[in-house]
Amino acid sequence: MTVCLRQLVGNRFKLVESIFQINIFNDKIILSLDVISLFTNIPVDLVIVSVKNRWNLIQDNTNISLNEFIIALKLVLNSMFFIYVQ
Repeated sequence: MTVCLRQLVGNRFKLVESIFQINIFNDKIILSLDVISLFTNIPVDLVIVSVKNRWNLIQDNTNISLNEFIIALKLVLNSMFFIYVQ
């Protein structure tokens, strides 16, 4: 699976404006991660081990397998970056 996202949304109002016309199936959700505490420095391997250790608590809240969940998790955690403009 290869996903390439090249869009920067400046704030939540711009996000709402940019996705307002998009139709989402009822069984799907949109996820937005905001930078609050710069958690992007958490090692991805540590997150994956933590998810595997807690999969019994997570699996009832998702329709995808552990392997697919980890692929999605790696995509999100490896795609984040922070830009500071003063």
